[in-house]
Amino acid sequence: MPKPIEFHFDFSSPYSYLASEQIEALAARHGRTVEYKPVLLGAVFKASGGAPLTEQYGPKASYAKRDFERSARYAGVPYRQPSRFPIGSVAAKRSVVWLQQHRPEQVASFIHAVYRAFFVDDRDISDAAVVSDIAREVGIDPDALAAGVQQPEVKD
Repeated sequence: MPKPIEFHFDFSSPYSYLASEQIEALAARHGRTVEYKPVLLGAVFKASGGAPLTEQYGPKASYAKRDFERSARYAGVPYRQPSRFPIGSVAAKRSVVWLQQHRPEQVASFIHAVYRAFFVDDRDISDAAVVSDIAREVGIDPDALAAGVQQPEVKD
C-alpha cells in the first residue's frame, strides 16, 4: 500500500481550504489516502518572522484577497472572504487531533465542515461553541469532543 499523502493545514488558510476540497480525489486517483496534519500557522509566522498575506503592506494584501477568490472560482470551490480574517482555530485543530485518535472515520467530514463553516458561511470557528455545533452537524457527539480536546495529550 502506498504511503498516505500528508496534508499539513491550518483552518485559517484559504489555500489550505481550496486544497482540502481536492486532496481526497487527488489521493484516490493515485491509490493513496490522506493523512491530515493540523499546524499552527500563527506559530510558523512567529518563528519565521512572516505574516498572513492579508497583513502584508502595500499591494500584496489586496492581491492576496483577489487571488483567494480567483483561485476558488478556478477550482470550482465555493468561497466567501470571512469577515474576521485571519482567525485562530486552535479548538478546531485540537478537535481533529482527538478525532484522529478516537473517531478516525469522522476526521475528513469534520475538516470539510469546519472549512466550509468559515470560508462559505462566515462562522466564527475560533469559538469552541461554534466548533461543537459543527461537530454535532456532522454526527459527532459534541460533549465527548469537548471533553476530549481538554485532555493533556491532545493539547500537547
